[in-house]
Amino acid sequence: ALRVQLRSGWLPLMDAIGESNGLPREERKCRLCGTGAVETAEHFAAECPFNGPERAECLKRLRTLLGESASPQLRDTIAAGDVSLFLGDRWTNGLPEQLVRNCNSTVCNFLHLAWRKRKPRWQNLCENGNEWKPKAD
Repeated sequence: ALRVQLRSGWLPLMDAIGESNGLPREERKCRLCGTGAVETAEHFAAECPFNGPERAECLKRLRTLLGESASPQLRDTIAAGDVSLFLGDRWTNGLPEQLVRNCNSTVCNFLHLAWRKRKPRWQNLCENGNEWKPKAD
């Protein structure tokens, strides 16, 4: 469910919050990593240094799970930490059903770990605990 919510903008990331509040895109920066990047689902899942250790572990587990069954293109995708691994599901096409389940479970575990890690820090950045109302910078 978390993956679907990320893809559809149903979670309180700065991009979605900014859109619903008319905040200019350049002001929707991630408040967790300080890189100046706009906090989108793609940033959260594939780029944000705040989630770096958890993402690296996820990619390591995917490499182990897939082993020799990964095509060269899929190995490159994993090496790059491409966003499609975290938010897409087509990359598993053609893999055995059990392997698809294991890979999806690995990715979903990462997303849940990252979201749980984000939640307490994000609460401190919000007004009155409202995740959709961040405090002014």
